[in-house]
Amino acid sequence: MKKNKILITGFMLIGIISFSGCTGSKPVSSQKDSVETEDKKETKKDDTSNKNKEETEAPKKLVNLSLYDSVKEKYLTYITESEVWGQDDSLNNMAFLVNQDFYSGVVYTLKDLDDNGTEELMIALENVEGNHSLLDIYTISSDNQLVRLTTNENDLGMIGERMSITPLKDGTLLYSGSGGADRHTYAQYSFSDDGPVLSRTREKDGYELFDDLAQPIELDKLEWKALDAMSKIS
Repeated sequence: MKKNKILITGFMLIGIISFSGCTGSKPVSSQKDSVETEDKKETKKDDTSNKNKEETEAPKKLVNLSLYDSVKEKYLTYITESEVWGQDDSLNNMAFLVNQDFYSGVVYTLKDLDDNGTEELMIALENVEGNHSLLDIYTISSDNQLVRLTTNENDLGMIGERMSITPLKDGTLLYSGSGGADRHTYAQYSFSDDGPVLSRTREKDGYELFDDLAQPIELDKLEWKALDAMSKIS
């Protein structure tokens, strides 16, 4: 009798354990289906997030760099036809210095100076030692209009020798002007937030630079190209 009680008790324990195992865990196939469902939810969530991001991001603007060709052609005409020297207010007439033996030519390069996605066109005098003096800087507005940045209005229309401008790595530009042995002026220019305009933000007289300027862009290490009728920017 005692033996029978032990057997019955054993069977009851086995039944309880088996029942607990069945109710306490899911079948392998059910677990797999659950994981796949969660993965699909995450994938759908990521796809929706990426789609929303693409819809909110502004489309990348297409800049018409061929607008710079007219500037190159204008300078080429100016330096090859002496009868027009000093008669064109739309460019820097200091370009006539190219006819001096010290200079080897008028050259150009493209460089995004303010890191806004649009490359500026820089026109410069190149001397026989390979150094460059900027004459003009142009950019293209958000609505694809050609804009001259160095003008008489912001006192940069005659840079070249006694007056020079140097782009800095923080997107600003340093102006240096000499009015003789006793007078020297430094000024810092910045791109305006209201549009493609260079504005003078501060200046000082003397022979000491501002003490918090960014490092200059090394113009002589940029890739410069000679102006000629066949070299189109496109």
